[in-house]
Amino acid sequence: MMTLDQLLHDAPVFHGATSLGLSEPILREIDRRLRLLGDTTATLETGAGMSTVLFALRGCEHRCITPSREETQRITNYCHRRAIPLDRVQFVHEVSQRALPALEPRPLDFALIDGSHAFPTVFLDWFHIAARLKRGGQLLIDDLQLWTGHVLAEFLQRQPEWRFECELESRAAIFTKLEEGAELREWTEQPFVVEKSAPLIWRYRARRATELLQQGKLGELGRAIVRGVRPLSR
Repeated sequence: MMTLDQLLHDAPVFHGATSLGLSEPILREIDRRLRLLGDTTATLETGAGMSTVLFALRGCEHRCITPSREETQRITNYCHRRAIPLDRVQFVHEVSQRALPALEPRPLDFALIDGSHAFPTVFLDWFHIAARLKRGGQLLIDDLQLWTGHVLAEFLQRQPEWRFECELESRAAIFTKLEEGAELREWTEQPFVVEKSAPLIWRYRARRATELLQQGKLGELGRAIVRGVRPLSR
């Protein structure tokens, strides 16, 4: 069976002219964690590339979600040439925001978010993956240098249902799921959202108070100050 060192030495290109895949340290960390999980590991990734081959090498019951048939064909051809079995790998050729809700809720041990980095896809990927990840399951978020990945990682670092494990090369982060339900919490139960909302709430209150003052609605302004200004109904 091929080893990770051999895969890294080959450095196959699956994304066209240049590889946009995970770096060697990140792949080695995934490999280390998959070895600790054992032989019956259920895994999922959004995106495809070197990581897909690594999941196959480790014999994971793996799902790879990507709309690119060209990339998965390159991965399949490479694995066939290298005698890497793909019988436990399922390719789902669809954008993740459509594919994930349609998948049966199979419990996952490890998941990788590394597909589309657009808004809101990264957050939708997490929402649907979080419900499927086992307690104690691990999630790797790649490309923290992009706003969507950065915000998701900051959110999870503040959420008590998740434990931050490590950051890799300032571009990826690994989290462990401790409890169920973070994706279903109200915003008031999400510390990161509460913190980021505070200045927006105060800015709204100041703007609304100014509007009431300019309109001469002093009574309404006084009541608003007492109870806290609420969003206007439309």
